[in-house]
Amino acid sequence: MAISKIKLVPVMKFDTYEEYVAKQPIKPEANKAKEGAKALFGGGVSLDNVPEFKLPLNELIIYINDYIKFIDNWAMVDSIVSNLKVFKKYEKEVFELAKNYINSKEEFEIRFGYCILLSYYICAYKEQYIDAIFSLCNKSHPMYYVQMMVAWLLSISYIKFKEKTYQFLLSNKLDNFTFNKTISKICDSYRISKEEKQQLKYLRRK
Repeated sequence: MAISKIKLVPVMKFDTYEEYVAKQPIKPEANKAKEGAKALFGGGVSLDNVPEFKLPLNELIIYINDYIKFIDNWAMVDSIVSNLKVFKKYEKEVFELAKNYINSKEEFEIRFGYCILLSYYICAYKEQYIDAIFSLCNKSHPMYYVQMMVAWLLSISYIKFKEKTYQFLLSNKLDNFTFNKTISKICDSYRISKEEKQQLKYLRRK
């Protein structure tokens, strides 16, 4: 399966898993995905006891796309991404997957994509992706939980790739909230000198 061609299913909200199942077309190949979503939905956000999340990436994506329909808060996004250690084995494919989610119109799908970039590219010092990541971030973000994730991503990027991130901060298309929140998060870090913090604060927008 070509990761770049994966189409995300539009998010639908349901009160129960049974309601979700009732709305789905009955297809034998979908049973596995439904059971995976049920295991996650019923068991919270911990993936420790869900063997399906050790599958190859192309099979794993089926479960992720089902599970993401139930996400209605930022903690669920961040928890599942942090548990998907298998992503480390599929660097190029997962980057394309993250781009797919970022191009969604749904708030928590978009956050999911940026969270992948933070967890498996920024934090992993994948400098060869940094320009592409900046390009994906370089726009106005009208959704609050997306804004917060992008600000978090860029603040960690500043710590990992200081010079490149600083140059991005000097010229970008971020909305004012995301930009100022990024500066604030960077300045919250104990790894940044007082002089740097003062310099960064001058960049804040009114």
